[in-house]
Amino acid sequence: MTPLEMVIIDEAAQLKECESTIPLQLPGLRHATLIGDDRQLPAMVQSKLSGKAGFGRSLFGRLVNIGLKKHLLNVQYRMHPAISFFPNRVFYKNKIMDGRNVKEAIYEKRFLKGNIFGSYSFIK
Repeated sequence: MTPLEMVIIDEAAQLKECESTIPLQLPGLRHATLIGDDRQLPAMVQSKLSGKAGFGRSLFGRLVNIGLKKHLLNVQYRMHPAISFFPNRVFYKNKIMDGRNVKEAIYEKRFLKGNIFGSYSFIK
């Protein structure tokens, strides 16, 4: 079998550092791309020692903390603009643009009957 030269780790900011090292040990590996968002859910370990020992840290987070360059993907295609407005303003300093698909009228789909208030609603 031909050895892999490159590995891509998705959701790398949520993956614990020790878990990220598993694919990095592949023989012949020369490149690794980590895809993730350190402003979303972090890696998590439920332990009384995790905070002291650093078990809840991701490799992605460690690399960002030591100053390695990261590239922000600045178009989001999933959330209605009324929903993306808050995280974009608070966490991303208005650097994220809404994709054309979420701005189209067809994105206003209704899956529930009754009064729905805007793009999100509380249902009891």
